[in-house]
Amino acid sequence: MDTRHVDQALVALVALKTQWARLPIHDKIQYLKQIQQQTLNHAQRWVDAEIKAKQLRASSPLIGTEARRGA
Repeated sequence: MDTRHVDQALVALVALKTQWARLPIHDKIQYLKQIQQQTLNHAQRWVDAEIKAKQLRASSPLIGTEARRGA
């Protein structure tokens, strides 16, 4: 598995940790609300990708389980 993209994102995250710590609480809340919304926007795609990766059939009872995890 190629993890270069994740590794680069983590390096960037570490580099910005002090900047995050200095943000006013209001700005942090706004960022977290944006993250929450983006998570909701992409949740179904993540569930679909997991179903495909696990090669589950449309009739599998596990599909409901996967969808509930993403909700």
